[in-house]
Amino acid sequence: MTDALDRYRGELKNLRIKFKTNPRYWYSCHRGRSITAFESDRIITAEISFGCNMTLDTEKVYHNTTVYSLVPPTSLLEDHLYWLGLLNSRLMWWFLKNTGNVLRGGYFRFKLNYLNPFPIRTLDFSDPEDVARHDQMVGLVERMLGLHERLAGARIERERTVIGAQIEATDRQIDRLVYDLYGLTEGEIAVVEGESR
Repeated sequence: MTDALDRYRGELKNLRIKFKTNPRYWYSCHRGRSITAFESDRIITAEISFGCNMTLDTEKVYHNTTVYSLVPPTSLLEDHLYWLGLLNSRLMWWFLKNTGNVLRGGYFRFKLNYLNPFPIRTLDFSDPEDVARHDQMVGLVERMLGLHERLAGARIERERTVIGAQIEATDRQIDRLVYDLYGLTEGEIAVVEGESR
């Protein structure tokens, strides 16, 4: 195998230098990944999506470069479900539509360089109102995940319609909570809701 790779040694070394990785290991994977990153609960998202379609991965899924893992720092006290609520909100989608890279058909790239500028609202856990908002968000996102699971298993159209209406109502509650967290005025909410449809 080394003989087969040897003829590409120069090209592979140059790529290593170009991408600022160690050319000594010219024969190895360009971007090594820590297995521990895949073995923790994390939020995952497709690289390209129409709308925010992030989900919580508790199954330790290994993925390729068309999916991104978002792992909030352990120094933050917020539950992963809190982050999931913020990142799937209408406000996030509005932000990405106004700052991100639009692709054909209205799809967007969910790369970190587009997500990072979004001002994440961390909470003050010494403030009872912030604790209540956190717990409300976690409860709503738990409900949303359960509803989507029920929808996936629903076989009767009427049941699917009822669950779909519950999903929409829960989604609106999450959005209202996000607007409250960010202190948006009714006028600002109207802009977000008008442009994010």
